[in-house]
Amino acid sequence: EEAFLKEQQAEVMVLFSNELYSLVPKAYFNEENASEYLKYNTRILETDYVAQDELAEGKMVNVYIPYTNINNFFFDRYGEFEYRHTVSVLAEEFLIQNRFQTEGTRVYLNCFPGGYDLL
Repeated sequence: EEAFLKEQQAEVMVLFSNELYSLVPKAYFNEENASEYLKYNTRILETDYVAQDELAEGKMVNVYIPYTNINNFFFDRYGEFEYRHTVSVLAEEFLIQNRFQTEGTRVYLNCFPGGYDLL
């Protein structure tokens, strides 16, 4: 129903904003067991696809479940496209802003209708 979704786009980036994610230190991350990092935070179905975004600045990996039906819609409409989780984008930006900070602890709160992310 959205007019802009019917237009042809040169580049498409989809950002998922859901609670189906977990930030994992890269040193402890094993791609073969990606779903294991989520099982304590969310209910995982056998049909769920587990994706990950690597955060270079923080040496972390964000493991998350993107919505397959949304990805299928965008693939059918535009072909190849990129997708990430909003927490990956937020964490990277916060890490970049603080890469020269050597002292103190930083806490970031991202509030949105119906929830928040605490980094």
